[in-house]
Amino acid sequence: MLIDPHIALIRTSKDHGASLYEGVLRRVAARSEQPQGVLMHFTTWRDDNFVVGTVFRDSAAMLEGFLGFSAPEAQNEMVSSGRALDMSRDEHRLEKLLVSDEVEARPFTFVPAGAIAACSSDAADISIDVFRKLVEESGQLEQAVPGRLATLAYRIGDKVHAIDFWKDRERGQAWYEENVYPTYERLRPGRITEETIAKSWLELHSFVVCMPPEDPLRRFTRSVDGPFRI
Repeated sequence: MLIDPHIALIRTSKDHGASLYEGVLRRVAARSEQPQGVLMHFTTWRDDNFVVGTVFRDSAAMLEGFLGFSAPEAQNEMVSSGRALDMSRDEHRLEKLLVSDEVEARPFTFVPAGAIAACSSDAADISIDVFRKLVEESGQLEQAVPGRLATLAYRIGDKVHAIDFWKDRERGQAWYEENVYPTYERLRPGRITEETIAKSWLELHSFVVCMPPEDPLRRFTRSVDGPFRI
């Protein structure tokens, strides 16, 4: 099978994006056909945006999901609600994906995050080289960690954006303090501050994993820049 995992990020209004998103997901759920190739899906508030992130098995599935589902149903929802919102869309190749075996696969739908917490590396400004050293030295992505549901990482230029999803924030923060912050401090002294830590934790809105436990992409690591076979 030829694959090329991507993440699509849609950004819209912080104030009204969640209600638009939930309306769009209701419309998608009511259709007889469903988006194919979705691996993981989450939504969160970030800075002045409501962010919708969807991980796809390949770029073709991502394009079909956008053109066949997200865009038309978003337009229908905006017309129905009488509220037009600006949206931007970016796509990036996945660098890494790790999903715990205990996470149950569910259909692509709106699944409220509840107590699940998400922590992003965006505020730490991590280069690809530093990210790989951090992974190697701390075992951040290679070992099962109690309470960690999933990790994904994607590249933007020479930077890596990584997000960890935890059953709760307390377990995640304790693990970072013991296993990640000391390693990162050696690699980039002075970068871990109270402000950086506070900015790293996201207000998660929804989270769902769509691929079954036996899917090989649950432990994906990119080894080439383009598509490859599994």
